[in-house]
Amino acid sequence: MEEIRHSGIVTGKKSDTLFVTIVSQSACSSCHAKGVCHAGDMKEKVVEVADPDHSYEIGQHVTVLLQESDGFRALLLGYVTPFFVVLVSLIIVLSVSGDEIAAGLIALFMLVPYYAVLYLFRDRMKKRFRFKVVDTYQNSL
Repeated sequence: MEEIRHSGIVTGKKSDTLFVTIVSQSACSSCHAKGVCHAGDMKEKVVEVADPDHSYEIGQHVTVLLQESDGFRALLLGYVTPFFVVLVSLIIVLSVSGDEIAAGLIALFMLVPYYAVLYLFRDRMKKRFRFKVVDTYQNSL
């Protein structure tokens, strides 16, 4: 299976969990002209990863792995499904009421229960989306 890989640094530990900071970059952020055009997009993200062996230390360079299929599932839950929730609710409310402002507000409000449900099931999703960590230097050999 294909894997998504990101280099990161272990920035924290709590019992059997590591906190790894990764730098997410857009394609243009590594461009030589990024200082001029300011279109580059770099964000630091913290990922929780299970470490039952306690084999990693704070400050250690690691590679975070995620199955590509899990990445697509996260994309579906985080971006595609909310888009369709807004679109469908907008169409339904607009066809029933005819009021564009109300339809727009209700369509946006529909995201609140959607993301609330995702939040309620966050522990279940943590079990489904399993990140793995490997030592960066060991992985490159």
